[in-house]
Amino acid sequence: TATATATATAKSDAPQRIDPGASGPGSGGGSAWNANGTTWEEADRSEWAKEALEKHLKKGSVATGAEDIRHNSSAVVAAMDGLDMGAFSRGEEGEDASLGKLGQLASMLAHVTCKVTKVKKVDGDASTAVVRGRKRYLFDMSAEVEFEVAVDESFGQDSSDDVSADTIRSEKLRETKYKGTISMTEIGSVTDEPPEMSVKFKKTVPPRHSKRANEVVNSLKRDLTNVRLANFVADFQNTF
Repeated sequence: TATATATATAKSDAPQRIDPGASGPGSGGGSAWNANGTTWEEADRSEWAKEALEKHLKKGSVATGAEDIRHNSSAVVAAMDGLDMGAFSRGEEGEDASLGKLGQLASMLAHVTCKVTKVKKVDGDASTAVVRGRKRYLFDMSAEVEFEVAVDESFGQDSSDDVSADTIRSEKLRETKYKGTISMTEIGSVTDEPPEMSVKFKKTVPPRHSKRANEVVNSLKRDLTNVRLANFVADFQNTF
């Protein structure tokens, strides 16, 4: 399910160190005049790396929620119990408080997605070097990506041809979108740490959606580090 996919173990979800400086498939291979790799030889790969990093970052996308709720009624029951939805009928709270809880419930059960919509810029340098007979893949880069969070509170209700246009419009109104940017620095081959990332939403996310929005953006950050950057490194090593 989508929730199971997004809710991986803490160990696998945590940003992982990638090892881009290691030798790849072309280990030991320099130019013909340096076949043994005994002389330092370096080739600039910056333009290729910028295009490749942009290509991989553009694929960033994650989702949480959705399928569990549609196929697992116990998830709904658990959410309702956690909010004590019966307090209003017991006369223990007012109408405003009860309506507020309904809003919280909708947010808790929503299908929330986050995807990269644009790579605004990629800067930095990259090269391959033959050092003591081994090929090394070196880079020091930064990037800025735009993202979009979509909070869908329609709960997968059917939008097939037999549903009225008014109903479809109503369901669309239940999808709220928030945009922002992630700045990535210290994307490098000589560090043991994942890149530094800072997030900025274009507008303030209301309290009702802030928890889910922040969760899914954090998932996107892990996706960019653990999947997209790892794929970039593999591409780099397989290309040269």
